[in-house]
Amino acid sequence: MLDYINEYLSSPVATIISYIIGLAGFILTFVFYFKSKKNKAPVYMENTRNLIGTRQSTTKDIEIKFKSKPIKFLNLTTISFWNMGNLPLLKSDIASADPIKIILSENSEIFDFFVDYKDEVNGITLALTASNTLVLTFEYLDFNEGVVFSFYHNSPEGERIKLQGTVIATKIKSYREVYNKIDNSMDWLTNPVQYLLDHRFIILKFIGGLLILPTLLILLPIAIILAPIKYITRRYRSPKKEFIVGYL
Repeated sequence: MLDYINEYLSSPVATIISYIIGLAGFILTFVFYFKSKKNKAPVYMENTRNLIGTRQSTTKDIEIKFKSKPIKFLNLTTISFWNMGNLPLLKSDIASADPIKIILSENSEIFDFFVDYKDEVNGITLALTASNTLVLTFEYLDFNEGVVFSFYHNSPEGERIKLQGTVIATKIKSYREVYNKIDNSMDWLTNPVQYLLDHRFIILKFIGGLLILPTLLILLPIAIILAPIKYITRRYRSPKKEFIVGYL
């Protein structure tokens, strides 16, 4: 009996099964850790469209005015903001001296704003505190609760519009950055090889070519492990469809 057990344990089948059990244990450990981890995670998405004119070229045949003042160019920006964490984000978590807000460049102006989506129970409000500043306040945000709002403005081309403010013990992050960080988790390994392959020197291209197969052999087990982790991360932290206001 013992000989049979020893023979089985030394067989390739037992080795494969042990690897599968080990991998499953690792994944389950991550699942339990991820579900038990408590955090507050304020994130946002932004999408800006140019409606009228640009800095270099304005529309001559259409005239738009705001308070009798001609507007030569006009943008519409939509922002979604929500709590991706499993702990509620409270009003008291926001520094009163640095609230959550949009601040455009000095010579830019916000003409109008409106809320596209919100839950009334969260007590969400928007206020224009200066011609270029829009402040967001709320009572609390549970997991996957938030707001979508839009505003018309004339900020310069290329200006990066982002939500900013001070949240105790955490930071406001762009959801695109969070999403891409998960999606590009193996770039640290593939980027050096790609750099060599794209190099103009033949010898470096050759070295890059030699590294393709070893890199793939390293990537394969990592990809097998990361695939369920990525799925779990997106499954349990996937935002509402209303919050996806642009391309990832």
